[in-house]
Amino acid sequence: MYLTLLNNEQKELFLNLACSLSSVDGNFSDHEKSIIEEYCKEMQISFDYEQCNPTLKNVMFQLESISSIVEKRIIIFELVGLGLVDGNFDLAEHEFIYELNELFGLSKDYVMKCEDILQEYLKIQNMINTIVIGDEFNV
Repeated sequence: MYLTLLNNEQKELFLNLACSLSSVDGNFSDHEKSIIEEYCKEMQISFDYEQCNPTLKNVMFQLESISSIVEKRIIIFELVGLGLVDGNFDLAEHEFIYELNELFGLSKDYVMKCEDILQEYLKIQNMINTIVIGDEFNV
């Protein structure tokens, strides 16, 4: 939703985090891959999964040093959305995001606020899909 507000360096680093988050639980689902592809379209950049940066801490520190408070909030918000999208926001994904949130210096409850509002958003999106497309969409 807000990824276009990031600069090109932040976008690349964000995609590295998104790739790492998606695979941290050992299950890089097709749904997560499609969301990352949507991120790329939104940001108008391409991303090669093979080039996912293995030095995750480096990526986190780079983003922390070049991002404003608003950009940090955007990054956390979008990563929480990615964690929720497959319906399995597990402990490893939570820990990943909370570690980044702490590094960014955001309030401890920011992740929980993001999760709550995004869960509501996903419920509403499913209701809209049911009304417009029908029950078969939400199977």
